[in-house]
Amino acid sequence: MSSAICYGGWCTVARGTLIIGLLHIICGIASIIHNSIDLNIMMNYPDRTTDPKFQQDRIFRIRFDFVQIFMTGVHVILSCLMVHGYRKQNYRLIMPWLIWSSVSLTILATGITILLLTMVLGGQADDAGVILAISGSYFVIQAYFIVVVKKFVHELEGMTSY
Repeated sequence: MSSAICYGGWCTVARGTLIIGLLHIICGIASIIHNSIDLNIMMNYPDRTTDPKFQQDRIFRIRFDFVQIFMTGVHVILSCLMVHGYRKQNYRLIMPWLIWSSVSLTILATGITILLLTMVLGGQADDAGVILAISGSYFVIQAYFIVVVKKFVHELEGMTSY
């Protein structure tokens, strides 16, 4: 089993990988349920939707929720594969999660940057600050998760130095 310690020092990178995988599975399933409920309300009861932006552009919001559900579903499947890779000690089963998460984080960073620039130029600097704090926190946590899993993959590959 793993001997390398996570950067927080409270567990090994192997155990950290397992915890990260389980956390992503639980949060992903909760997100799919939440977005499915929102989507159901938007499609079947559009008059009950309180979001003013939905009333302006219904098709965009419905498509956006479908994309979110799909992306989260792929992430949950890859998280399950990562947990299985942990169980079997097979880094090839963990690599798809690592690649998907890295690409997703890069796309998220680009999208948030564009959104923040648009908001600041549009005079919504206060709202942009809140979005920056929340998305920045998420970005740092997810980047840490990627580093821990990558360290575990390197350990499984037989590399001693990282």
